[in-house]
Parts: sequence; C-alpha cells; structure tokens
Amino acid sequence: MGLSSMKSLVRRSIQKKQMGSAVTASQIVTWGNEFLTDVMPHQTRRDARVISFRDGVIKIATRTGATNHYLRGFEEEMKNRMMEKFHEIQLTHVLYAINRPALEEVL
Repeated sequence: MGLSSMKSLVRRSIQKKQMGSAVTASQIVTWGNEFLTDVMPHQTRRDARVISFRDGVIKIATRTGATNHYLRGFEEEMKNRMMEKFHEIQLTHVLYAINRPALEEVL
C-alpha cells in the first residue's frame, strides 16, 4: 500500500469521526429541547432552547434570567438523563445565555 493510499485512509477515517460527532451533537440538541419541554411550565416552554452541544458543554438560549435560574434546578437531572440516553457522552457544563434573537431564529 502506497503512502498516498495510507493518507487517504487516514483522511477518510477522520472525516467519518467528525461526521459521527456532528450527528451526535445534533441528536443531543434535539434531545435537550425535548428535555426542556418536559421540565418547563406549559406557558413558558418557548422561553428556552438548547442551541448547541460541543465538548461536553450544552448551551441554552433563554428569554430571561428567571428562566436561567429555573433551569439551573434541573441541571443534575439533565446530566443523569443524558448519560442514560447517550452512554458515551459526558455533560460537563451547562451554559445559559439570555438571547432573544437566537430564540426567535429557532422558533
């Protein structure tokens, strides 16, 4: 096997790994939004959305600081449920950002 063939195999392997992590991140964002729907009061369900997951950090856009405070009470439950669903993924930190324009984009 030539050197260029080896490089090609390594490149494809890296691309597959990156594609797999992107799919996993997307799945986690979708799952996270379902989790928020479960824990948010009915009238405020549109006040928070998971907007990204990367390197063990979930980022949640919220409409108000009160929503941030409310969701902090569910962080441990989120971590536990996420580890049940995605065994190989670690949730190390949850970031909250009051970001109304990001909420308008995803809704």
